[in-house]
Amino acid sequence: MIPFCISRLHTEVGIVQLNGHWVPNSDFEQKSALHINRLSQLSTDGWVELDINHNGNIKFIQQLQPFVVQHLVAQQQC
Repeated sequence: MIPFCISRLHTEVGIVQLNGHWVPNSDFEQKSALHINRLSQLSTDGWVELDINHNGNIKFIQQLQPFVVQHLVAQQQC
């Protein structure tokens, strides 16, 4: 697993910052391919840290996964 830290990522579901571990070259639909340790979302009042174990946030993380993997793959190709 490769550690990652993204300080600002613009996605269709919001602007986030996150860190965790990633397994490249795997099927990113599998939970084991992307593990997020910390997640914050930009709100009108600044960064708000999200509880990654909360049910609503788990769904949010699932929505974010394709954007995060796409970003990490693009960074790996640089």
